[in-house]
Amino acid sequence: MAMKDSDLNPGKDVRCSSGKILDFSSAIVTHSNLGGAGPDTGAENIRYEGVAAKDGVQIDLIVSANSPYTPKDSLKNGIHGPFGLINVATDSEVDLQFQFVDSQAGEPYKMDPFYFTIFDLDHGMSHESRERVTMTGFEQYRISGNSEIEVTQLDDGAATFSSMARGGKIDNPDQPLAIDGLQKSRTVTLAFPEVDNFYVKLAEIQYAAPQGRNFFFSGPSMLVCKREGKCSTYECPKGYGKRQNSEFLVCLESTCSAMDRDTCCFEEE
Repeated sequence: MAMKDSDLNPGKDVRCSSGKILDFSSAIVTHSNLGGAGPDTGAENIRYEGVAAKDGVQIDLIVSANSPYTPKDSLKNGIHGPFGLINVATDSEVDLQFQFVDSQAGEPYKMDPFYFTIFDLDHGMSHESRERVTMTGFEQYRISGNSEIEVTQLDDGAATFSSMARGGKIDNPDQPLAIDGLQKSRTVTLAFPEVDNFYVKLAEIQYAAPQGRNFFFSGPSMLVCKREGKCSTYECPKGYGKRQNSEFLVCLESTCSAMDRDTCCFEEE
């Protein structure tokens, strides 16, 4: 089911609150061996440590392949800035399980309702080439009004999101909550209920030349949540100094202003 503008109020959406988002910028990859393709050995998965936290519990995300997995370059798997990243060879596909676990206990952990976003769905030089993502278990999805993504609803409540336009590195996003019009048109955000796992199929088909393509993902995007202003962007007035942890302090609006002085700054003696 697609979301409409009237379905969401970004200012009141609980899935946008800081304690309920998947934050790959704060996570670290402690293990990377998806489908046994390396570069690590041992368990055949990727572990994102500290992707979320709830009630003092650190939550990790483990991604495993439920079908054969062929990367072009498995060294790219993991994190790229604020995004999770999985590299897939062209003309291949892979079924993945994303599972949340309690970092200490190692047991499955049911997340509060959350957003999950796929970015940069575009394709290569061949007109027939496509990037495709099939998702199951979500309640709603959102794409932009001028979306360049083809949506195919499946009988089991799943949906496939396919690229419709060519793209390259130059139009890749930098931040989930700061994407331009073109980047929005190639982004889909899905709303999930309380679950401890969900399933994703990534596919690259009919490319003109063998290469690898990167799938970028995160928690919420600008399609559903407003960008937070961080104190690190605020210039303190004369007589005030910037608080030491300013990059983690959030302003009242998306742009910091004089109203945020005492949040972002301290009065110098």
